[in-house]
Amino acid sequence: MSLVSSGRVGVTSRPKADCQFQTSDQKVEGRAFTMQTVDAYAILSKELAAAAALPPEKLVQWADGKPCSRTVDVSGEPVEIEIDVTWHGSDRAAVRISAHARGPSTWHHQRCSESVVVQIRTAGTNSSDHPSPDVNLYEALERADELVRRCAAGSLSFEDFCILYDNFYWSLALDGHESDESTLARYTARIAPHKLVAENILARVCADADATREAFRSAGRISASEAVAKLKDVVGALPPQLRL
Repeated sequence: MSLVSSGRVGVTSRPKADCQFQTSDQKVEGRAFTMQTVDAYAILSKELAAAAALPPEKLVQWADGKPCSRTVDVSGEPVEIEIDVTWHGSDRAAVRISAHARGPSTWHHQRCSESVVVQIRTAGTNSSDHPSPDVNLYEALERADELVRRCAAGSLSFEDFCILYDNFYWSLALDGHESDESTLARYTARIAPHKLVAENILARVCADADATREAFRSAGRISASEAVAKLKDVVGALPPQLRL
């Protein structure tokens, strides 16, 4: 699967003509508008990158379905983010992923949009003829992401998290020693947070009683509660939650 777009996904694009706004005579409001626009396009860029990284099967499913939307905070304002995937071309070999940000009435601009075209297969072939080899890894990463979020939010105990997470990074050989390198390369950004969990959290956690001892502290060991606090930092590095 490849991107066929003039811009790079993951890098904030300069606002285009489809960002509609109302002008203001007040300079302070003008600065607020600029900041909100930059923030909105940064979020849209991140959303596009996450959607473009989906396996082809997921994009095909989404193109045949409905847009999804969620509300996020942008510069202190609730903003609706909508992601839509549609077929691009009659041969159904590519899809267009569009991201829209719709702000509240206090915004000077009402809507910002970005899009990217993703090639999902060679023209004339059917997606079922060439299933994506990485769809299982994608789904495993989705499950692992959700476990991290739940534990960080307090809805899953750290003990249960460890059992369900099952040393995810090492269990799936995401360091590359027993996995397909081309598949792993495609998911480098998705895997990175779980490398942090493995090396900076799970490898350092110890019994709470031991975590108070000087020898353990000097060795960099941490308690379960400290591990949960570090998981909260990891959540910020996870991709947006895309609900198909």
